[in-house]
Amino acid sequence: MTNEVKMSNYYDGIYEVFNPPLVYEGNYIFLIRSLYECSKKKNGKNLVEEYFYNNYIKEIISLIKEYENLIGDLFLISDLNVDGEGRSLKVSLGIITQRICLSMVDDIPELGSDYSTYKEKVGDFFKNYKKAITCLQRKELNNELKDYITRIENLYSRNEEFRKEKYGNKYVPMDFFLYLEKLRSKIVEFLVVYKRLVNVCNKEVNLKELEDLLDLDQFYFTMAKLIIENNKVVEKTEGKLHYSFSYVDVYIEKLKYLMETYSYDIVADVVLLDGKIVKLSAKDLIREYNVMKNRHPEYRTVVLDEEAGVNYQDIRVFNVLLTQIETAMKDKELSVSWKLFKKGEREDESSVLSKVSSERKEKTDDEKNEELRRRIDFFESSSYLYRVEGINNFEGYIGYIYDNGYVIFEKFYKSKEGYELALGNATYIMNFANFIEMSKLSKLDIIKYIKAGNTDIIRRYHTSNWAKKIEAIINGIGYDVDTTKVIENLIKNGELNNRRSLNQ
Repeated sequence: MTNEVKMSNYYDGIYEVFNPPLVYEGNYIFLIRSLYECSKKKNGKNLVEEYFYNNYIKEIISLIKEYENLIGDLFLISDLNVDGEGRSLKVSLGIITQRICLSMVDDIPELGSDYSTYKEKVGDFFKNYKKAITCLQRKELNNELKDYITRIENLYSRNEEFRKEKYGNKYVPMDFFLYLEKLRSKIVEFLVVYKRLVNVCNKEVNLKELEDLLDLDQFYFTMAKLIIENNKVVEKTEGKLHYSFSYVDVYIEKLKYLMETYSYDIVADVVLLDGKIVKLSAKDLIREYNVMKNRHPEYRTVVLDEEAGVNYQDIRVFNVLLTQIETAMKDKELSVSWKLFKKGEREDESSVLSKVSSERKEKTDDEKNEELRRRIDFFESSSYLYRVEGINNFEGYIGYIYDNGYVIFEKFYKSKEGYELALGNATYIMNFANFIEMSKLSKLDIIKYIKAGNTDIIRRYHTSNWAKKIEAIINGIGYDVDTTKVIENLIKNGELNNRRSLNQ
């Protein structure tokens, strides 16, 4: 830390990281060792490590001591409680179970997210393996158990290859039937202790106790990075961002403010999901955030004004709120059936460059990502009433409609494929009364229209004072028009489409 200002001054404990008011959909996991790096130290001892060892790890190891080397790196999981009342932080029983099952039979059970069903599912999983062992011992054929029998035979062969390599000349083959009996014993012993293992892992981490042991600034920073890492996994498998990314959104907003206002900075070691340790700075984190968020222009973060007496930790309340929020957002999202500012003859590039001196210098990828994020955040955080897209969606211009009768069109992305900042494109400000007609024109036609002396369209380049000029227009007097009523009529006449009605 380079100064006295702390991020922890802007948070109310660690509770909101693991159990925010608007609950995250699904779970996210991280190595327990990640929190060890965020621990306070006392008499040379890591307080967080001691807390988890005394409350969880010691008992877990005593139950499955034979597999201690497999569970060296335990994972924590933040997930919805079974009763739907908020979220809880627990040691991940699922990962422990999968590692041990993989070690024993080279296979893993489908567990789901409900801890209360794990014992039955694990029992059912091993039932077939016990039957397969019996078939092998009796030298019986059973086509229904063929896969299980084959897997056990392959395990025996691999085990023998390992022992031969390990013991060399002292190697003595293990009797196959002895191997089968040992495997059966391992399975039975594991099932006996599994109920106790479920009880240990089902204990919720006491967030207040944990909070007292943490260096909070490093904790918030670490969790932002880990949630980004979790989102990379979700993005790869599902093509979207996890709801937990909203925490990163809020954190980065606070981080940028502190950096700009107080020259705040932080550099920390962070343990990733694969156990790799990386040294990360605040600038590194913001860079990663920009790249990831820019790849998902469809993502929205919603901040709620909480009402007294409402239990925002109740999943039923959350589901009602989520439906209301999604409906409200779709009501604000409009579309037209044409490409906004279709391509025509190319405008004179030299004219653009002479007016936009900031575009002369080639931007780096980091600068482009930072600028793209800045432009999107500028409009998305503004007080727009509606957002209108063309058939080319994010690849082209997007319009923001304000209650003063202005429609402001901005092109963010060069193309949807790369999600790269669109350079050399001006911002267009139009009169609400004729934006439908004018948005069908090419940029060249609009330039001719402006040059002919028409003042109901304004063209602004991305110069150093661009944001101030656009902000002045958004907050200006504008036109005397009932924007909402006009929008309703345009939707009724079919000139505009409402996203919600299109999805119904």
